[in-house]
Parts: sequence; C-alpha cells; structure tokens
Amino acid sequence: MLPTYEESFLDFFAMQWHAIDFAKHQFWHFDPVGSYYDPNTADMKWKIIETSYIAADRLVATLLKHATPETLVAVVSDHGHLPGVQEFLINNILIKQGMVTLKTRVNERGRRRPSGNRTSPRPRPSPSTAGPSKST
Repeated sequence: MLPTYEESFLDFFAMQWHAIDFAKHQFWHFDPVGSYYDPNTADMKWKIIETSYIAADRLVATLLKHATPETLVAVVSDHGHLPGVQEFLINNILIKQGMVTLKTRVNERGRRRPSGNRTSPRPRPSPSTAGPSKST
C-alpha cells in the first residue's frame, strides 16, 4: 500500500512509465492509414496498445487514491504517435553525407552485420591537418 501524502516525507514525486511508449513503437501497425499496416496482426496489436492504456489508467487511479486534495498530480508525455506514412531517418542523411559511418561486426556465418552501437561520428581532423593554427 502506498503512503498518503501526509504520511510521506516527500515534497515531490515523479516517475517515468515506459509501457505505452514501448507498445506504440512496437505495435503501431494496427492503423490502416500507416505504411506498415498488417491486417493479419492489426487486432492483436490494437489489443496490446489498449491493454497498456488500461494499465496506465489503473496506475494513475492508484496514485490518485492515495493523494490528498492538496496534491498536484500532472500526467505528461514527451511525444505522441501517429501512423507511419512517411519517414525521416537522420542517420541515412548523415551516412550519405559521409558524416556518420556504420560500425560492423562479422557474425558466426561470416556475414557483416551492424554492431549494437551502429553509428560513429566521422573522425575529426587532427590539428596538423585542420588548417593553419593561430599563433599568439
């Protein structure tokens, strides 16, 4: 059981709950407007998203149940989700411009695959090749 505000020593409480964000990133393909819509899995994906919202509602209800009338409760989000009808992948642009390269590894079959950390910045020029230095 959660303590009430009066029983707690806290002046401020914040939490980040990632379930809805994860569900939407992974299962957003239920919307027929989106580029990745799959009618064979749309109902299952919608149910996962719906379940994550039900769980979030229950979590907020539990917090509110233990809040006092003076407690300020704010539910916020860092972004929303829309069906994927167009993509803008900044890494592809940076790779084409030569500003980022992909790190690769060789898998057990001898095939080159991106490593876990797939990008690295283009090396900076060393001071000797960066141009004339300023003398003081």
